[in-house]
Amino acid sequence: MPMRKLMAIVTLLCGAASTSQAQEAFCSGDGAQIAYADQGTTLLVKSGSKTERFSMFGSVGSGLNGTVFKDQRGKQSVLLYASIQMDSNPGHEDTRNVLIFRDRVFWPCKD
Repeated sequence: MPMRKLMAIVTLLCGAASTSQAQEAFCSGDGAQIAYADQGTTLLVKSGSKTERFSMFGSVGSGLNGTVFKDQRGKQSVLLYASIQMDSNPGHEDTRNVLIFRDRVFWPCKD
């Protein structure tokens, strides 16, 4: 019986970790998703059944807010961060964070 309780606790913890990672995922209009792994040093991009893995390479520099990632073949791609202020409603300013990677714009999946 104690082993079953231990397994139930492990299952609950893994479920909680998956939920928090899902909240950090960003989605694009075509259904692709992007998320960080390994304390932010790895970027995962899922499009359909294909998942690509990118390793952090360095900062963009030159005043741009972004990070350079390398794929498994060594090709470099830039991930840019942007905040968009949406203030079409007077008195109700809304700021959305977006990520721009390769040919896609990603926003938080929960929005």
